[in-house]
Amino acid sequence: MAASTSLSGGTSESDGRTHWIADVKHTADKRQRDQASPGDLKLLSRAIRELRDAFKISRLYRRIK
Repeated sequence: MAASTSLSGGTSESDGRTHWIADVKHTADKRQRDQASPGDLKLLSRAIRELRDAFKISRLYRRIK
């Protein structure tokens, strides 16, 4: 796999994704420790799912200017 610079400062694209995924999980764990209400957790879960769907769709148009 070709190396590329990632947002996390690493050299591998995979390493950069791993960092950001860990960050999302860490943030979710903090919400649990903060004793977030079920409604807050439901909202967070739904927002992440909506973003995932939006990214899937927008991926098709990334190269179009």
